[in-house]
Parts: sequence; C-alpha cells; structure tokens
Amino acid sequence: MLLPEVNSVIDAAYYALVRFMAINTGALEDWGGKTTIAFCEGCGRAYIKRGNRQKYCGNRECEAIRNSRKSSRYYYKEKGKA
Repeated sequence: MLLPEVNSVIDAAYYALVRFMAINTGALEDWGGKTTIAFCEGCGRAYIKRGNRQKYCGNRECEAIRNSRKSSRYYYKEKGKA
C-alpha cells in the first residue's frame, strides 16, 4: 500500500481532503474510517497515523528513538521488579 510523505500540516490536510473526495466518489475503498493527523514525538513532523496508538512517524531516525525509549522503559520496569 502506498502512503504519502507528509512534510507539513498543509500536506496532511490536502491528502485527507483528496482521500475524502475519492472515497465519496467510489474511486477508493474506505479502509478504516477517519484519517488522523499527528505530530511525531521524535522529530516533531506531521504525519498520518496508521493506528490509534502510533506516536512516531516511519522515519528511520524516529524508529531508532522509539526503540531506544522502549528499551529504556523496559529496563527500568524490570529493574524495579528486582
């Protein structure tokens, strides 16, 4: 599935508008209701969420930040159990 690269809130709004028009004309299948725009916790850029719990965009640097934070949380959680 192709996903757009969103560089600003304007890009995301334009994508949402075009998608809304395409779905309502029957050009696309609706694959999940609303389109949610969020800001990445790693880099701060706007992106279109693929799930309701997504906090980071798909950028490789942001994936590294996410994994680092996740591993740090896990470490301190396990350390507290001991």
